[in-house]
Amino acid sequence: MPLLGHLALWVALLAGVWGAATGFAAGPMHRTDLAESARRAGVALGVALGTAVVALLVAILRQNFNVAYVAVLLAHPVGGDQTIEGVKILAFWGVALYAGYLATRFQRQARIIEAYEETIAELRANAGPTPGPR
Repeated sequence: MPLLGHLALWVALLAGVWGAATGFAAGPMHRTDLAESARRAGVALGVALGTAVVALLVAILRQNFNVAYVAVLLAHPVGGDQTIEGVKILAFWGVALYAGYLATRFQRQARIIEAYEETIAELRANAGPTPGPR
C-alpha cells in the first residue's frame, strides 16, 4: 500500500502541474481544449490524492510500521515545527484549486464568446451582401 500511495502522490503532482500549465495557457490562447484538459487534470488530481489518503489509512490500519513511525513523528515531532510542511500542503492545494477555477472560467468564457460569434454570423447572413468600396 505505501507504494500505491507513493505512486498516487506522483500522479497528483503531475496532474496538478499539467492542470496549472494548461489552465494558464488556455486563457490567452482562447483554446477550449486546453481548458477542458485542465479541468480533467483537476479531477485526476482529486482522485489521485484520494487514492493516496486511502492507501495511507489502509497502511496505518494494517500496522505497517514504516507508516506508523511517520504518523507518530507527525503527532509528536522530535524537534521542529511542522508549520512549514502544512504551509506547503496548503499552497499545493491552493494552486490546484485555483487552476481548476481558471479552467472552468475560461471554458465558460469561451462558450459565451462562441455564442456571440454565432449571433454575429447569423446577423451577417441575414443582412445580405455588403457594398464594397467604390
